[in-house]
Amino acid sequence: MFFSRAERGFSLLELMIGTLIGLMGLTWVTQIYLQNQSAQRTTISEGGVNSGGTYATSMLERDLRMAGFGIQQTSALNCPTLTSVTPNITIAPAIITQGAGNLSDSLTILSSGNNDRPLPSALTATMQGNQLVLSSTAGLNAQDILLIVPQSNGTPCALVQVNAAPSLTQQITLTPNLLSLTGTLPNYQVADSVFSLGPLTAQASRSPLTLRTYDVDVTNAQLRARDLLVANTLLPIADGILNLQAEYAFDNGTNNGTISATTYVANDGIVDQYSVNTPTTAAQWLQLLGVRFALLVRIGNEEKPNAAGQCTTPTTPLNYFTNQAFTIPTGLPCYRYRVFETIVPLRNALWRPA
Repeated sequence: MFFSRAERGFSLLELMIGTLIGLMGLTWVTQIYLQNQSAQRTTISEGGVNSGGTYATSMLERDLRMAGFGIQQTSALNCPTLTSVTPNITIAPAIITQGAGNLSDSLTILSSGNNDRPLPSALTATMQGNQLVLSSTAGLNAQDILLIVPQSNGTPCALVQVNAAPSLTQQITLTPNLLSLTGTLPNYQVADSVFSLGPLTAQASRSPLTLRTYDVDVTNAQLRARDLLVANTLLPIADGILNLQAEYAFDNGTNNGTISATTYVANDGIVDQYSVNTPTTAAQWLQLLGVRFALLVRIGNEEKPNAAGQCTTPTTPLNYFTNQAFTIPTGLPCYRYRVFETIVPLRNALWRPA
């Protein structure tokens, strides 16, 4: 039986050519798909870094805006070693601990949680044992943390806790052995100041005392927070954070080259310089108007190296604070990075009583 050419079908060569064309088309479609997927992952990762960086920035901003609430008094700032706390704590709205070289800084923030008692009371009798007699106990509650600030510079301050609700005679009893208290408290004298800082933990309609340190876990690329007076455990706040750098904003009348101005006048309510130097006196703390900080954030999507196994992502240092720069990690794996920075005014410093 003979078949016409139309009935014979495709030859082997024609089938091979058709298959080749099909494979080429499939390869082209696959390449487009992979490129689109890569672009989509990059877009999603950049959205993630925006979300993570913004969240980390907002958390720091929130605590810094409350820094110093309830303690912005000349007598309390830079208070000497606290006898009732281990480790020791300096009474100040925000303390920056500088990392060595280009390593990340840490930032410790202190603020009262007692909205009912923003101003201090005073002792009306010499302290006897664990008893305090105050000029007023309005706004004080059981379990509140008090800061006793002596008039004498040679006497240390102390953090203590109210054991029970104040009596009608303005007398309060303190809880012994608060926060690893060792030894006995000094006999504080008449007119020594007593600040109410609120409870250690949140209560109904009452915010807790905040004594919180933020730092960066470089190994896991996380911003962490540690509440120093409660549990003292590290909690991850945001992922993708590689570095935190912070500086104080001072109104001290000194030009150190960080701010361009025609005049530099101390205590006029205008920032004169940014500095990493932590104040050492109450007068210097009173000149602190704000804190600026910058975060180096890693975009979560790991990018493929080139055929030679080298990263093609940018390695140029990323600027922050105008004249400083984060060093970008080099080598595998390949990532992109972004900087978030802001300046936060310490409103409780600006609004403190004259």
